[in-house]
Amino acid sequence: MDAHIAQTVAGFTVCTMPAEKDSAIPETARVSAGASVALNNIDVHTESVILGYAAPSNAEDVRRQRRLAELGFLPGERVRVVSRGWFKRSPVAVRVADSTFALRDDEAALVLVQVLSQS
Repeated sequence: MDAHIAQTVAGFTVCTMPAEKDSAIPETARVSAGASVALNNIDVHTESVILGYAAPSNAEDVRRQRRLAELGFLPGERVRVVSRGWFKRSPVAVRVADSTFALRDDEAALVLVQVLSQS
């Protein structure tokens, strides 16, 4: 059973879920629509909606989550992966609302999303 933790990040109450021990998905794996996964594990041109944040493992993760929330990575927002770096698939360029951001792999891993569709 997943333990959900409610916390306030940048003035918003968000639900966090514990990250899985080994959340790495092989580069060739496809995530099906409706699946919940960390943002760093979805393919380019995949649309999804933000569910919340993975449970922070240290103070730096809390700081990163606060920064992401301030940038607009909030539960309910639609997000789309625009492109990925060629080296280790990082950084990842994501579009939230009318803005595009480049996130490091460890930052994208903090954002939990539900996949809506793949193009």
